[in-house]
Amino acid sequence: MLPLRARVDGLVLRGGLRHRSFLAHVERGSYEPFLRSLVEAELGPGILFVDCGAHVGLFSALAARRGARVIGVVEGESRGPKIRVFKKKRRKQYRRTKGQRSLLTRVRITDIQV
Repeated sequence: MLPLRARVDGLVLRGGLRHRSFLAHVERGSYEPFLRSLVEAELGPGILFVDCGAHVGLFSALAARRGARVIGVVEGESRGPKIRVFKKKRRKQYRRTKGQRSLLTRVRITDIQV
């Protein structure tokens, strides 16, 4: 079974079942090795690092190991605009319409400590 936590350079990343392949790649060291080495080489004092990823936050954790902290407050959650998907097959009387709205989170950054 794949791990639900991964240890990377003394850090422990945790994730749910949907993150198991990501965590396995992180623990093996095969998750974006070039980008990871690039980020670690460029991090230093006075560098502003923003990680806007969809995963658990490997690069944010690596940046935090260097001593940087970001303090933010979740101001609220809302739903984004409605997106409609329409599928149709010609001459088969087949039509399907689906709608989807993404959840959005508003975060206010109050302090950046380096």
